[in-house]
Amino acid sequence: MTITRRTVLTILVVLLPIVSGGFVFALRQYADIIVENFPECTIYRVTNFYCPACGNTRSVISLTNGNIARSLRYNITPFIIITFAMAFYIELVAAAFWKHIKIVPRSRTFLLTVISLVLLYYAARNIIPALSFYGWW
Repeated sequence: MTITRRTVLTILVVLLPIVSGGFVFALRQYADIIVENFPECTIYRVTNFYCPACGNTRSVISLTNGNIARSLRYNITPFIIITFAMAFYIELVAAAFWKHIKIVPRSRTFLLTVISLVLLYYAARNIIPALSFYGWW
């Protein structure tokens, strides 16, 4: 029996939502323990500036609880990663069942634009208080 590329893609298409759902379920169950055991950000403590990772844990937990607005206020990075992951998953589903499509552009210009905007956000949230939700419980 030979395993074809389409068979592997079909298995991935079926398993990814199950594994992701299990991860989200586990994260919701243990969110309090995770937050309690994370150390305070050293960069923020020393410099009083948010590092790129400041707020990621709270952002992911807010997303798992369905609070998208609060998640975006903590940090946009998990939202961006999830958005790209969903787009790549849709491409994977299309490749497994229909045809190859590209939702996410693969050009250098697109990649540099996304990276530039994210870096601009990281800098701006240290200057514009309305972009940050750090410490507002």
